[in-house]
Amino acid sequence: MVRFPRASAAAVLVFLAGCSLFTDFSTFHEDDDDAGVAVEGGADAPTPSLDGAPGGEREAAATDGAPASPCSAPHKFCDDFDAPSLALPGKWSEMSEGNGPLSLDGELFVTGPRSLRVSVTPGMGLRSSYLETTFDTSAKIVELAYDLRVKAFSGTFDELDVGLIMFKPTPPGFKAQGLTIINRPNVVEFEYFRERNTGGFDTTSDPITIPNDTWKHIAMRIDVASVPPRGSLQIDGQEAASLTLLTNTLTNVLVNVGVTFSEDAQVSTQVNVDNVTIDEL
Repeated sequence: MVRFPRASAAAVLVFLAGCSLFTDFSTFHEDDDDAGVAVEGGADAPTPSLDGAPGGEREAAATDGAPASPCSAPHKFCDDFDAPSLALPGKWSEMSEGNGPLSLDGELFVTGPRSLRVSVTPGMGLRSSYLETTFDTSAKIVELAYDLRVKAFSGTFDELDVGLIMFKPTPPGFKAQGLTIINRPNVVEFEYFRERNTGGFDTTSDPITIPNDTWKHIAMRIDVASVPPRGSLQIDGQEAASLTLLTNTLTNVLVNVGVTFSEDAQVSTQVNVDNVTIDEL
Protein backbone atom coordinates (compact mmCIF):
# COMPACT_ATOMS: atom_id res chain seq x y z
CA MET A 1 0.00 0.00 0.00
CA VAL A 2 1.03 3.59 -0.29
CA ARG A 3 2.82 5.61 2.35
CA PHE A 4 1.88 9.16 3.31
CA PRO A 5 4.62 11.67 3.77
CA ARG A 6 2.35 13.97 5.72
CA ALA A 7 -0.12 11.47 7.07
CA SER A 8 0.81 11.97 10.70
CA ALA A 9 0.46 15.75 10.56
CA ALA A 10 -3.19 16.22 9.64
CA ALA A 11 -6.52 14.67 8.84
CA VAL A 12 -7.41 14.04 5.15
CA LEU A 13 -9.84 12.65 2.41
CA VAL A 14 -8.96 12.41 -2.05
CA PHE A 15 -9.21 12.44 -5.01
CA LEU A 16 -7.28 12.09 -7.28
CA ALA A 17 -6.59 8.16 -5.32
CA GLY A 18 -3.69 2.80 -0.20
CA CYS A 19 -2.68 5.67 1.67
CA SER A 20 -1.76 9.02 0.28
CA LEU A 21 0.21 12.14 0.19
CA PHE A 22 0.86 15.60 1.39
CA THR A 23 3.85 17.89 1.01
CA ASP A 24 6.49 16.09 -1.05
CA PHE A 25 5.58 12.41 -1.09
CA SER A 26 8.91 11.48 -2.58
CA THR A 27 10.51 11.31 0.89
CA PHE A 28 8.31 8.71 2.55
CA HIS A 29 8.09 4.96 2.14
CA GLU A 30 8.15 1.80 4.20
CA ASP A 31 8.09 -1.91 3.53
CA ASP A 32 4.62 -3.41 3.44
CA ASP A 33 3.48 -5.09 6.61
CA ASP A 34 -0.15 -4.10 6.27
CA ALA A 35 -3.17 -6.15 7.17
CA GLY A 36 -4.99 -5.69 3.89
CA VAL A 37 -5.19 -6.60 0.26
CA ALA A 38 -1.75 -7.06 -1.29
CA VAL A 39 -1.68 -6.63 -5.05
CA GLU A 40 1.50 -7.17 -6.98
CA GLY A 41 2.24 -4.09 -9.06
CA GLY A 42 4.41 -3.16 -11.96
CA ALA A 43 2.69 -5.16 -14.68
CA ASP A 44 3.03 -3.69 -18.14
CA ALA A 45 -0.70 -3.66 -18.79
CA PRO A 46 -3.50 -1.15 -19.25
CA THR A 47 -5.03 0.36 -16.16
CA PRO A 48 -8.12 -1.48 -14.90
CA SER A 49 -11.30 -0.39 -16.64
CA LEU A 50 -13.98 -2.74 -15.40
CA ASP A 51 -17.48 -2.78 -16.79
CA GLY A 52 -19.96 -1.22 -14.42
CA ALA A 53 -22.83 1.22 -14.34
CA PRO A 54 -23.33 3.05 -17.64
CA GLY A 55 -21.03 6.02 -18.01
CA GLY A 56 -20.98 8.85 -20.47
CA GLU A 57 -24.22 10.57 -19.56
CA ARG A 58 -22.24 13.18 -17.65
CA GLU A 59 -19.95 13.72 -20.61
CA ALA A 60 -22.94 14.16 -22.91
CA ALA A 61 -24.51 16.54 -20.43
CA ALA A 62 -21.32 18.58 -20.35
CA THR A 63 -21.63 19.33 -24.03
CA ASP A 64 -25.38 19.15 -24.67
CA GLY A 65 -27.24 19.82 -21.43
CA ALA A 66 -25.04 22.57 -19.98
CA PRO A 67 -25.75 21.64 -16.33
CA ALA A 68 -25.46 24.33 -13.70
CA SER A 69 -22.42 24.53 -11.47
CA PRO A 70 -22.97 23.14 -7.95
CA CYS A 71 -21.32 26.31 -6.66
CA SER A 72 -24.59 28.14 -7.33
CA ALA A 73 -25.86 26.45 -4.13
CA PRO A 74 -24.34 26.79 -0.63
CA HIS A 75 -21.62 24.33 0.42
CA LYS A 76 -18.92 24.19 3.06
CA PHE A 77 -16.50 24.34 0.12
CA CYS A 78 -17.00 24.44 -3.65
CA ASP A 79 -14.75 24.83 -6.68
CA ASP A 80 -15.98 24.31 -10.26
CA PHE A 81 -12.66 25.44 -11.78
CA ASP A 82 -14.49 27.86 -14.06
CA ALA A 83 -12.31 30.86 -13.24
CA PRO A 84 -10.63 32.34 -16.33
CA SER A 85 -7.15 31.53 -15.03
CA LEU A 86 -5.59 29.02 -12.67
CA ALA A 87 -4.30 31.06 -9.74
CA LEU A 88 -3.20 28.36 -7.33
CA PRO A 89 -3.69 27.54 -4.65
CA GLY A 90 -6.51 30.16 -4.69
CA LYS A 91 -9.45 28.66 -2.78
CA TRP A 92 -7.14 25.85 -1.76
CA SER A 93 -4.59 26.00 1.04
CA GLU A 94 -1.83 24.03 -0.67
CA MET A 95 -0.83 22.46 -3.97
CA SER A 96 1.76 20.05 -5.37
CA GLU A 97 2.87 19.39 -8.94
CA GLY A 98 5.34 16.58 -8.30
CA ASN A 99 3.49 14.15 -10.57
CA GLY A 100 2.93 16.62 -13.40
CA PRO A 101 1.50 20.11 -13.92
CA LEU A 102 -1.97 21.28 -12.88
CA SER A 103 -3.90 23.40 -15.37
CA LEU A 104 -7.39 24.32 -16.53
CA ASP A 105 -8.96 22.22 -19.30
CA GLY A 106 -11.35 24.00 -21.66
CA GLU A 107 -12.17 20.85 -23.65
CA LEU A 108 -13.15 18.26 -21.03
CA PHE A 109 -15.55 19.28 -18.26
CA VAL A 110 -18.91 18.46 -16.71
CA THR A 111 -19.99 22.06 -16.14
CA GLY A 112 -18.32 24.47 -18.53
CA PRO A 113 -16.24 26.15 -19.40
CA ARG A 114 -13.39 24.39 -17.56
CA SER A 115 -12.22 21.57 -15.29
CA LEU A 116 -8.97 20.88 -13.42
CA ARG A 117 -6.46 18.83 -15.42
CA VAL A 118 -3.53 16.87 -14.00
CA SER A 119 -1.05 15.93 -16.74
CA VAL A 120 0.75 12.89 -15.35
CA THR A 121 4.35 12.52 -16.51
CA PRO A 122 6.43 9.31 -16.25
CA GLY A 123 8.71 8.96 -13.25
CA MET A 124 9.98 6.64 -10.55
CA GLY A 125 9.54 6.99 -6.81
CA LEU A 126 6.69 8.49 -4.81
CA ARG A 127 5.04 11.57 -6.36
CA SER A 128 1.81 13.54 -6.24
CA SER A 129 -0.01 16.45 -7.92
CA TYR A 130 -2.97 17.74 -5.93
CA LEU A 131 -4.89 20.62 -4.42
CA GLU A 132 -5.52 20.57 -0.68
CA THR A 133 -7.90 22.14 1.80
CA THR A 134 -8.37 21.47 5.50
CA PHE A 135 -10.85 22.59 8.15
CA ASP A 136 -11.93 21.93 11.73
CA THR A 137 -15.37 20.45 12.21
CA SER A 138 -17.74 19.10 14.84
CA ALA A 139 -20.10 17.59 12.25
CA LYS A 140 -21.10 13.95 12.45
CA ILE A 141 -21.16 13.50 8.66
CA VAL A 142 -18.76 15.05 6.13
CA GLU A 143 -19.02 14.37 2.40
CA LEU A 144 -16.55 15.09 -0.38
CA ALA A 145 -17.98 14.95 -3.91
CA TYR A 146 -16.41 15.59 -7.30
CA ASP A 147 -16.56 14.60 -10.95
CA LEU A 148 -13.65 12.41 -12.07
CA ARG A 149 -12.34 11.34 -15.47
CA VAL A 150 -9.19 9.23 -15.93
CA LYS A 151 -7.69 8.74 -19.38
CA ALA A 152 -6.81 5.11 -20.16
CA PHE A 153 -3.10 4.39 -20.30
CA SER A 154 -0.58 1.58 -20.55
CA GLY A 155 2.78 1.20 -18.85
CA THR A 156 4.36 0.02 -15.65
CA PHE A 157 3.17 1.41 -12.33
CA ASP A 158 2.75 0.16 -8.78
CA GLU A 159 0.02 2.59 -7.78
CA LEU A 160 -1.80 5.71 -8.94
CA ASP A 161 -4.40 7.17 -6.56
CA VAL A 162 -7.14 9.65 -7.41
CA GLY A 163 -8.85 10.72 -4.19
CA LEU A 164 -8.08 11.18 -0.51
CA ILE A 165 -9.70 12.34 2.73
CA MET A 166 -8.00 12.16 6.11
CA PHE A 167 -9.62 12.91 9.43
CA LYS A 168 -9.04 13.38 13.16
CA PRO A 169 -9.11 12.36 15.93
CA THR A 170 -7.21 9.16 15.28
CA PRO A 171 -8.07 5.94 17.16
CA PRO A 172 -5.81 4.84 20.04
CA GLY A 173 -2.52 3.41 18.79
CA PHE A 174 -2.64 5.25 15.44
CA LYS A 175 -1.27 8.61 14.27
CA ALA A 176 -3.18 9.01 10.99
CA GLN A 177 -6.22 7.64 9.17
CA GLY A 178 -8.03 8.26 5.92
CA LEU A 179 -10.10 7.06 2.99
CA THR A 180 -8.71 6.88 -0.53
CA ILE A 181 -9.24 5.48 -4.03
CA ILE A 182 -6.36 3.23 -5.09
CA ASN A 183 -5.61 2.33 -8.70
CA ARG A 184 -3.24 -0.65 -9.09
CA PRO A 185 -2.45 -2.60 -12.27
CA ASN A 186 -4.97 -5.34 -11.52
CA VAL A 187 -7.54 -3.77 -9.21
CA VAL A 188 -9.16 -0.51 -8.12
CA GLU A 189 -10.10 -0.26 -4.42
CA PHE A 190 -11.71 2.03 -1.87
CA GLU A 191 -9.50 1.83 1.21
CA TYR A 192 -9.57 2.84 4.87
CA PHE A 193 -6.00 3.08 6.15
CA ARG A 194 -4.57 3.61 9.63
CA GLU A 195 -0.93 4.47 10.29
CA ARG A 196 0.31 2.85 13.51
CA ASN A 197 2.27 4.77 16.13
CA THR A 198 4.80 1.96 16.01
CA GLY A 199 5.13 2.09 12.22
CA GLY A 200 3.34 0.42 9.34
CA PHE A 201 -0.29 0.45 8.34
CA ASP A 202 -3.52 -1.45 8.89
CA THR A 203 -5.98 -1.37 6.00
CA THR A 204 -9.43 -2.55 5.02
CA SER A 205 -10.73 -2.20 1.47
CA ASP A 206 -13.45 -3.02 -1.05
CA PRO A 207 -12.88 -3.50 -4.80
CA ILE A 208 -14.71 -0.94 -6.93
CA THR A 209 -15.31 -0.14 -10.62
CA ILE A 210 -14.35 3.21 -12.16
CA PRO A 211 -14.20 2.97 -15.98
CA ASN A 212 -11.64 5.03 -17.86
CA ASP A 213 -12.38 7.75 -20.41
CA THR A 214 -15.75 8.74 -18.98
CA TRP A 215 -16.95 11.11 -16.28
CA LYS A 216 -18.03 9.58 -12.98
CA HIS A 217 -19.50 11.42 -10.01
CA ILE A 218 -17.64 10.39 -6.85
CA ALA A 219 -18.91 10.94 -3.30
CA MET A 220 -16.84 9.93 -0.25
CA ARG A 221 -18.60 10.15 3.07
CA ILE A 222 -17.41 9.93 6.68
CA ASP A 223 -20.36 9.09 8.94
CA VAL A 224 -19.50 8.87 12.64
CA ALA A 225 -23.18 9.08 13.62
CA SER A 226 -23.92 5.59 12.30
CA VAL A 227 -23.41 2.48 14.41
CA PRO A 228 -20.77 1.39 13.68
CA PRO A 229 -19.15 4.50 12.13
CA ARG A 230 -18.82 4.14 8.36
CA GLY A 231 -16.74 5.40 5.50
CA SER A 232 -18.62 5.00 2.23
CA LEU A 233 -18.18 5.61 -1.48
CA GLN A 234 -20.88 6.39 -4.03
CA ILE A 235 -20.34 6.36 -7.79
CA ASP A 236 -23.00 8.11 -9.86
CA GLY A 237 -25.36 8.02 -6.87
CA GLN A 238 -25.01 4.28 -6.23
CA GLU A 239 -23.21 2.93 -3.16
CA ALA A 240 -20.05 1.15 -4.31
CA ALA A 241 -18.27 0.47 -1.00
CA SER A 242 -18.76 0.81 2.76
CA LEU A 243 -16.08 0.28 5.42
CA THR A 244 -16.21 0.36 9.23
CA LEU A 245 -14.28 3.23 10.83
CA LEU A 246 -12.51 3.15 14.20
CA THR A 247 -13.59 6.61 15.35
CA ASN A 248 -16.95 8.09 16.42
CA THR A 249 -16.09 11.82 16.45
CA LEU A 250 -14.66 14.36 14.01
CA THR A 251 -12.49 17.37 14.80
CA ASN A 252 -10.54 17.97 11.59
CA VAL A 253 -10.74 16.96 7.92
CA LEU A 254 -8.18 17.32 5.15
CA VAL A 255 -9.07 16.84 1.48
CA ASN A 256 -6.83 16.32 -1.54
CA VAL A 257 -8.01 16.23 -5.16
CA GLY A 258 -5.96 15.37 -8.21
CA VAL A 259 -3.42 12.56 -8.45
CA THR A 260 -2.93 12.26 -4.73
CA PHE A 261 -0.22 9.60 -4.92
CA SER A 262 1.73 7.54 -7.40
CA GLU A 263 4.53 5.03 -7.03
CA ASP A 264 6.92 4.19 -9.88
CA ALA A 265 4.36 5.34 -12.44
CA GLN A 266 6.12 5.08 -15.79
CA VAL A 267 3.07 6.30 -17.66
CA SER A 268 1.70 9.40 -19.34
CA THR A 269 -1.97 10.06 -18.73
CA GLN A 270 -4.47 12.75 -17.83
CA VAL A 271 -6.80 13.02 -14.84
CA ASN A 272 -9.61 15.59 -14.84
CA VAL A 273 -11.57 16.78 -11.82
CA ASP A 274 -14.61 19.06 -11.84
CA ASN A 275 -17.16 20.41 -9.36
CA VAL A 276 -15.53 19.67 -6.02
CA THR A 277 -17.91 20.13 -3.09
CA ILE A 278 -17.51 19.49 0.64
CA ASP A 279 -20.53 19.43 2.92
CA GLU A 280 -21.15 18.99 6.62
CA LEU A 281 -24.40 17.02 6.93
